[in-house]
Amino acid sequence: MNYREALQHGFLLVKDKAVLTSSVIKKIQKMLEHNSAGFRSVPGTSLKRSDGITVYTPPQDKQTILRLMDNLEVFINDDRACELDPLIKLAIIHHQFESIHPFYDGNGRTGRIICVLYLVLTRRLDIPILYLSRYITHNNLNSLLETGLVDRIKLGRAYYYMNIPLMNLFMNVSDSTNDDSIIPIESVSQ
Repeated sequence: MNYREALQHGFLLVKDKAVLTSSVIKKIQKMLEHNSAGFRSVPGTSLKRSDGITVYTPPQDKQTILRLMDNLEVFINDDRACELDPLIKLAIIHHQFESIHPFYDGNGRTGRIICVLYLVLTRRLDIPILYLSRYITHNNLNSLLETGLVDRIKLGRAYYYMNIPLMNLFMNVSDSTNDDSIIPIESVSQ
């Protein structure tokens, strides 16, 4: 229920203000997690596989997180910053947000809501109806896995279902323990 409420609240904010800001993103995450911790301010976050191997370490210090989120906000809202097709831009936005990993918890759900709200913001969706997680849950996940369009990856205690071919199209895999893949977004369009 929290997801639906957070998505609806974000939709109303985006429709009202015609921008998707860090403030809106924090409100969405607050509704999802029922806490007001905001962006991470304490180092130590890393994403680990079930065997304890670190697969990614996001930026650790608060100032870097704030700078990257400010940069992402400009990229999302200023069409002059980048003239890419909105769907390509959406993939970059999602990758950048998940790479920054700004919250202690709820980054995945918040990131999926950002995707839907960006499609609303760019008038690709009139209402927030896109919910891939529900589709996968309510349909035969095994058949999606068998097609190779979706892969199941376990990080910690959670399983993630990712469209690996699409991810490979938009991202190059960098060393799993550095943040070289997080660059100011303006350099993507140059």
